[in-house]
Amino acid sequence: MRALGMPAVLARVLPVLLPPAEATLAVALVVLPHAWWPAGASVLLMGAFTVLVAATMSRGVPCPCFGVSAAPTGARTVVRNAVLLAVAVLATGSVDGARATWAAVSAVVLGALAAGVIAGAGRTPPS
Repeated sequence: MRALGMPAVLARVLPVLLPPAEATLAVALVVLPHAWWPAGASVLLMGAFTVLVAATMSRGVPCPCFGVSAAPTGARTVVRNAVLLAVAVLATGSVDGARATWAAVSAVVLGALAAGVIAGAGRTPPS
């Protein structure tokens, strides 16, 4: 977490809090299929992960996504997160019950992600 640029306090707290929060969201998505908040929270969390990955991509920092890895973040990680984010957006509801707010948030997050990937594409990681 420190390599990702997190402050020391967050670097200690997030690894402890994120797994239970993710598990709670997963259970809530199954148990509360018609509730908007589990899907909305999933979109926000996945969006935050994706922005973080895009922001650290140019530094060649290993991604702690899905366990420990020595591989640096890259376009493959961003694409995987974008696909997962799209699934989370789809989970927010049917077309009949679509919420304009979540569509707008998703568009902003994906736009920021695309801008970050484009901006970081020409950079080389520091030696």
